[in-house]
Amino acid sequence: CLFAEYADGLFMPLPPLPLLGRREARDEARGAERDFREALSAAFASLRSRNRGSAVSRVENVPEELAAQYERLGYRVRAKDPDYLYRAGDVAALAGDRYKSQRAACNRFVRTRQYRVEPYDERHREECLALFEKWGDQKRREGIERVAEQMLRDAGTAHREALSHHEALGLTGLVVRVEGVIRAYSFEFDRSPSVSCVLLEVADREVSGLAQFIFRETCRQALRRGVLYINTLDDSGLPSLAHSKRAYHPVQLVESYVVTEA
Repeated sequence: CLFAEYADGLFMPLPPLPLLGRREARDEARGAERDFREALSAAFASLRSRNRGSAVSRVENVPEELAAQYERLGYRVRAKDPDYLYRAGDVAALAGDRYKSQRAACNRFVRTRQYRVEPYDERHREECLALFEKWGDQKRREGIERVAEQMLRDAGTAHREALSHHEALGLTGLVVRVEGVIRAYSFEFDRSPSVSCVLLEVADREVSGLAQFIFRETCRQALRRGVLYINTLDDSGLPSLAHSKRAYHPVQLVESYVVTEA
């Protein structure tokens, strides 16, 4: 389970995953259903214990194909803001007039900076945590919406968990060093063999073109694994984030759901 912190408690930004192990002589589908039910029950039990009855206990970003299964198990399901889905090859290439500004930003970064892209491992943790704090301060100085400010404060828990337990959580991460210093990082996970989700992304806002560069590199990394589509989750109703996500020309807005106990 991956927990994130909100104003009055913890919630799950992603559905829980059952522990996988060896099983003997049983129906595979029935076993999978039981594993799913048990994982979900354990996750909500942990949320109830930690949140002490707060209504914030929930699971977010539940894909449409799982919504009916949650309802069948007796949970309450409601639609949330849709996810943004892109062709991984489009963002990896940034070709054509519609990606002109993003391509120019990447080219400027590559031309003017000494950089190195590395797979994330735990030796990067402290430097990435410091970058997250710096990035948050930069956003506050620039001025952000009140909801975005709250989300930024709450995001620290999710970033610390990802940076500390990325392998256990099934996350693939990368960092970008600029002049020897980590100035950006991102984490993604494969939702299916063809779809990867970008869960977290941080880029030093003082480095021009770095945000565009790390998103392109994240897509290239996924594309090398055979991923066809990139999901960047929703825009949380924030106009500035929606504008940034629309600028990459999503091929689809994917329905997504929030699950609570009935």
